[in-house]
Amino acid sequence: MARMPPQEAFAERVQAVLAARHGIIAERHANEGVALLLISTKLVPWFYPTFVQWQTGRENPRRPGYPAMDSASVRDGPDAIAKRIASRFHQIRTGQGRP
Repeated sequence: MARMPPQEAFAERVQAVLAARHGIIAERHANEGVALLLISTKLVPWFYPTFVQWQTGRENPRRPGYPAMDSASVRDGPDAIAKRIASRFHQIRTGQGRP
């Protein structure tokens, strides 16, 4: 049986924490060196071998028209990253996050 790539395994762990501790259900996908969690149309964290990134809801000040991204190192661990993603999800759900 083939071993799961590290970014997919890490996404799976974050997905489990999001469901168990934050009540957030996400759909996991992986392909070509990246994994992602589909949480909502405005929140799709991308998992790379060493970091995770997701949209902040703001525009990138250096690249107008592009979204600003937040990121975290996988060294922060699945609990900390899930907490940050859950915080962004709740901003979106309560209307505090920008489109």
